[in-house]
Amino acid sequence: LAHIIPTLYLNSDIAKKLIYTFAALLLLTVATAFISIFQLSSAHLAGFLILSIAMVKIMLVAFQFMELKEAHRAWKVGFSTLMFVIGLSILLLIP
Repeated sequence: LAHIIPTLYLNSDIAKKLIYTFAALLLLTVATAFISIFQLSSAHLAGFLILSIAMVKIMLVAFQFMELKEAHRAWKVGFSTLMFVIGLSILLLIP
């Protein structure tokens, strides 16, 4: 990988943040798989945890890879509010 991407880019703060974000997304995906395989005490709790992890992953992708962190405050607040409302609506529909 080092001969494909210049080492200057790999040592930058931006590259480190992207790699850490990607690693966090992978870990959250594995956590979701474990929760779905080893269902906890109830399906409602498992659904709550899986959807909560999904919302965190959406926020990570939006703020890191889609550069929402550089956008105007109104976009950040609007997107975060929308994700909260959608997540809450879905969670309330889980039996």
